[in-house]
Amino acid sequence: MKNLILTVLHQYSYPVVEPFIRSLKATRYDGDLVIFVSASTSKATKRSLAKQGAILIEFDTTYPFNDSYTAVFEDISPEITLNNYRFLFYLKYLQDNPGKYGNIMLTDIRDVVFQKNIFDGIAPDKIYFFLEDASEIFRTSKLNYNWSLLANGPDVTNKMINENVSCAGVVAGSGIHIISYLKYIQTRLKFRADLHWGIDQGIHNAYIYTQANSNAMVIPNTQALVLTLGACSTFKQLANGDIVNNRGETYHVIHQYDRFGDLLMYFKEKYVGSRLMQKFKKVLFAILP
Repeated sequence: MKNLILTVLHQYSYPVVEPFIRSLKATRYDGDLVIFVSASTSKATKRSLAKQGAILIEFDTTYPFNDSYTAVFEDISPEITLNNYRFLFYLKYLQDNPGKYGNIMLTDIRDVVFQKNIFDGIAPDKIYFFLEDASEIFRTSKLNYNWSLLANGPDVTNKMINENVSCAGVVAGSGIHIISYLKYIQTRLKFRADLHWGIDQGIHNAYIYTQANSNAMVIPNTQALVLTLGACSTFKQLANGDIVNNRGETYHVIHQYDRFGDLLMYFKEKYVGSRLMQKFKKVLFAILP
């Protein structure tokens, strides 16, 4: 079976996500890449993504977003925000394509680059959750603590108080476990009026620390699969440009690389072009229909 990457694009033009697309291609990834693209995405950007082999599914930014996806939003408030309803898109797509895919990656697109094929580093019968820097725990992260309070209430949140935060921006694993995870999120989004930004992060962590079983692999930021840089104070980069852990192992995926200006510029120059080329592409995609 093929592997699958699922992501969402909204309010960004092709040059912004070109590092994601080109770095993925450089790993020789041969599975499907499905991108949900909002109606505001330019035709030029969609043409460029399609040319790179992406499967595009369009959606509106007003409820119910996609007429064929209405059922998956049953009992969910129309006030739901994109970071929350993306998971429902993923669930519906997988329900519509049963048995088609092996391992699956759910991922952000704007701030993710690939150094190696992530599917080469994961087992076929697990689900992988990726922790942020070891310093990022619920007790000291006011933002994550508050998101969890909103999503889960004080009892669950205080049970996780000393746990390392996991970022909901990248999850990977086998189809059966990914679907179970997505169904949990769907259930937790129902019958709520407060579906604003951050609820998904709270629900995601509650799943890891209260629901996940032995099939769940909770991966520290120091293991060379996914490096989440948001809470990191530094990182290690080799002369060849690879980002590595303290053992010199190359990470498969770098997430939130835009938190470091030098690293952002490095990946832009590598995958978009020189600063002059970056400016040219930005203007070009701003004026192209």
